[in-house]
Amino acid sequence: MKISTTAIDIISAIALFNAKPTLANTKSCLDSDSVDYNNDYFPFKATPKYSKYWDISYHNTYKIMTNKATSTTFLMYQCGTVPPAEETGKHNMTFAVPLQTGLILSSSTQVPQLEQLGLRRQIKGYLEYIDSVSSPCIQTLYSDGAITNIGKDGIDLAAFKYYNPETLLLRGYVAGDDAFYINEANEGENLAIYEWHKVYGALFNLEETANAQFSEMEARFDCASNNAAMIAQEKIDSGVGKKTPTVVWASWSNYEEVYYGREAYWDVARCDEKNLYYCDFAQRCSAELLHSNNGSIENSYSPGDYHMTDEEFFEFAKDADHWIYTSYNWNTVFDNFKDNLTEFKSVQNEEVFDTYGKGSAVWFEQRIAEADIVLQDFCEVVGHYDDSEFSHERQYLRKALPDGGEEASSLGTCEGSEVDIPWESDATQCANIIPNSSFAMRSIISVIMPLGAFTSLALLGMM
Repeated sequence: MKISTTAIDIISAIALFNAKPTLANTKSCLDSDSVDYNNDYFPFKATPKYSKYWDISYHNTYKIMTNKATSTTFLMYQCGTVPPAEETGKHNMTFAVPLQTGLILSSSTQVPQLEQLGLRRQIKGYLEYIDSVSSPCIQTLYSDGAITNIGKDGIDLAAFKYYNPETLLLRGYVAGDDAFYINEANEGENLAIYEWHKVYGALFNLEETANAQFSEMEARFDCASNNAAMIAQEKIDSGVGKKTPTVVWASWSNYEEVYYGREAYWDVARCDEKNLYYCDFAQRCSAELLHSNNGSIENSYSPGDYHMTDEEFFEFAKDADHWIYTSYNWNTVFDNFKDNLTEFKSVQNEEVFDTYGKGSAVWFEQRIAEADIVLQDFCEVVGHYDDSEFSHERQYLRKALPDGGEEASSLGTCEGSEVDIPWESDATQCANIIPNSSFAMRSIISVIMPLGAFTSLALLGMM
């Protein structure tokens, strides 16, 4: 007997509907009496594509995260199941997921990762000075008493853990206490750094969401990078651009002079050891980042790393087309060294940018989670950003000249009712330039897809 294609489709659909395997990662605890240990409770998995320092293996009812930077492992078992006896005692920590009782953060860079995942209310404690956190919604939660500033609010870490024993402490370094280690700082390039977003998601069985958010950011990042390469080549071919634009990434500091009586110095980018995030920005935007470790002032905190004297830096940076100034004190520095800096090509052409476009602390807190926006800014700075279809306004990189530069923006405020509003990226949409066509032609598919689009593709096995 022949069965029609339609009948086969119907039978397949019924079989899929009645199939036992879970179609989504469980967001709550299971009923321990109904657990099937042969069932895969984590159909959506997190795997690194760029990151070198983490991995997660999946085993039906539990998963093991390996942190290669700290040589530690963490067994995360589905809440409601029993962790396997054969894994007992093998790991630095064993705990149930999805986490039910929240997190203690040790760095502001951990904040935007959780905000993107819709997990602001899972932040229960904060180890550093919370007033320095730029997120307005985190400040609202703190003001409402939902977050404790450990050490500041009359309670130390040991006492907080005593009253909140199930909260998980996140750290970026080994400190001798029970902690889950997040080491994106060990990575070099931007996508490898942001890919730790998937690890945050795995703590709450949100691999599907984290994977989708990463894929969306990756698509924007690659789109801006590919367009920059094409624009740069077309400028060269047309004679508009005769050379690769050069960028100096540097700032001046007198901190050690003031507090330790040591010499003030210029801190200059290095790309000789590995392709660090700022080197990655320049490469992706088809620009040349001027980097060096040839200064004569040794970094007292990092043997083998050297800073530059005034004379060394002036000679090194004077001919750069653009200057990214990575500290807060540009106006003071410009006033102090005006006679020398006005000889710089970047200063004469008013091509100096600092990193305070979103506010004073936002760069250090949120940049790693919004590398696509910084890349768009960087490509716009060097003249390799295509905004003929989607106009981009710089967000992080702010012009420092003339007359004090551009006004810094603000993240605004966050009312209590806004804390749970789903996160949306502030990145500019990007359309891929079609090869061998005029700048006016653009692909009809934007790389900005709603979350559901990526989820649907993943469910259909197309990602």
